[in-house]
Amino acid sequence: MDSPEIPPSDRREERPPASLPLPAAFLEFLGENGLDPALYSKADTIPRYIRLKPGMESSVVTEIESELKCDLMRVSWLPDFYAIPPEIQIAGSKAYQQGKIYGIDAASGAAILALDVQSGDHVLDLCAAP
Repeated sequence: MDSPEIPPSDRREERPPASLPLPAAFLEFLGENGLDPALYSKADTIPRYIRLKPGMESSVVTEIESELKCDLMRVSWLPDFYAIPPEIQIAGSKAYQQGKIYGIDAASGAAILALDVQSGDHVLDLCAAP
């Protein structure tokens, strides 16, 4: 899902929320490095992503939409990936608990796609390792 481009004139008007929930030490770090804390106030506008379990029929999409109470928007460039609104929590859903869907970032999906794993390949995924 592509988001509309914000015209430069509108960007200048954006302000961080009055009570930015960032630790003081982090705000100090941002200031020392010339970074705008407003970047971190945009998290509630970035979609989250889910992936259907491999082998799941796309017919379960309607069932999952009903359970999550939101539309799943297919990510055209990532097979079985869908964007959902950022406020949607999946951990308590039956679809998640039954392993029908996984929460996964689109960047992780892109890395998997780029790796082009073939039958017989061995892959050690350490991306979420401690």
